[in-house]
Amino acid sequence: MHLAETDLGETLLILNFASRMLTAASDRDMVTDMALETLADFAAAPRVALWTLAPDGASLSLDRVFSGNASSRPALTVPVAGGAFERVFTEKRDMAFAPLPGAPAPLPAGPEPGQGCLVLPVVASSGLILGALSLETAAPAPETLASLRLLATVLAVSLDNARLFELAMVDGLTGLYMRRFYDARMAEELAALRPGGSACLVVFDIDHFKRVNDTWGHATGDMVLREFAHVVRQGVRRGHDLACRYGGEEFTLIMPATDAARALEIVEGVRHAASALAFPGIEPPLRITVSAGIAQADGPGHTAESLFARADTALYAAKEGGRDRAVVAK
Repeated sequence: MHLAETDLGETLLILNFASRMLTAASDRDMVTDMALETLADFAAAPRVALWTLAPDGASLSLDRVFSGNASSRPALTVPVAGGAFERVFTEKRDMAFAPLPGAPAPLPAGPEPGQGCLVLPVVASSGLILGALSLETAAPAPETLASLRLLATVLAVSLDNARLFELAMVDGLTGLYMRRFYDARMAEELAALRPGGSACLVVFDIDHFKRVNDTWGHATGDMVLREFAHVVRQGVRRGHDLACRYGGEEFTLIMPATDAARALEIVEGVRHAASALAFPGIEPPLRITVSAGIAQADGPGHTAESLFARADTALYAAKEGGRDRAVVAK
């Protein structure tokens, strides 16, 4: 399918869509919401859904549905074998089917073609099938179908980029960004600081973590890391602060446009939530505490290395002061 198959207005809209999608490719949620809304507009479809193929290829999970200018995430898993999706994946092409009445998302019913549910495969450039798109719509005009195919291709590229980005930059155990992403983002944040601006770096460390591994085993240690990462994600400002697993039991938190007093409030919330964690079924009973060091950068001229050194020194002071506390660097 070529851009020539669409009219000039649609071509320009698709190119704009593609540039925004590829720019946001590392943010999977943003990519998905943007794509479903655009597909709904092009097809005049009241509902559009993205389905994600399981690693074993046996089932599809409903990723999200766009309807009524909002997205939702109903819990639904459907088998691939014996249904409409299997045909779409086998032939790697879009098909129209009869819709399944009452389903929480556009869902093709049975193997027989029909009207009302259009399914497009989402296939990476490598040929890897990532999932499928289903649209609640009658058979679209040829030029609209050409646009929908191109949009599905752009979505596939963006989702594959997001998948590869996650493999390279996200820690598989905790779901937080890894050290290499922290290094790049911290340097960017400090380079963007202007006179009068401020940013904070927090370094967290789980107290006596070696004792956790030695007493309860490494599987429990991994569970503690996962649970603390969850506490951090819940306790920070979504879309503002950036949490990373720096290494081992040490975590960092980049806090743009934030002074030390505000950072301390947020860190104290995280620290208290961590100390309240319960791990039922583990004997002897396990509780954790966390220490933190906070460093504030004011205006330009700071380096990532110098700011981390100050936060790390404050963390050491928290440890020396008895642990289970946060210290702000002077």
